Amino acid sequence: MRKNKIRILHVAQAAGGVDRYIRMLLKYLDKEKFENILVCSQDFREEDYRGLVDSFEQIEMTRAIGGNDLKAIKSVRNMIKRYNPDIVYAHSSKAGAVARVADIGLKNRCVCRNSRRNDAIHRTAIRCSCNDPAA
Repeated sequence: MRKNKIRILHVAQAAGGVDRYIRMLLKYLDKEKFENILVCSQDFREEDYRGLVDSFEQIEMTRAIGGNDLKAIKSVRNMIKRYNPDIVYAHSSKAGAVARVADIGLKNRCVCRNSRRNDAIHRTAIRCSCNDPAA
């Protein structure tokens, strides 16, 4: 399935606005250029992502900070190792924290966090994925 596509592993915990944003983003991303994997909390529904993602993975991840965070970090790290993405794109603060810790020590990854206030993150994600200093 790879065929020189940029593989993006999306990590999301909070449904609601994040859910709508991710679906809109995935709807308009070029499927010839990008392979999308969604790793999300139990708050997301797989049927909402049929035809939008290449793989849908649900893990236990909650909004509250607690002991379950270590389990979520381990699960996300396993998914990063399994799918070997070019970009790890974390949506929301909790997903960003989990993904950043899960990605520690893994090479050739770019962990990003969605920010509605600044679209610079999108430029950063593309710059990290293509290894082109001019991008």
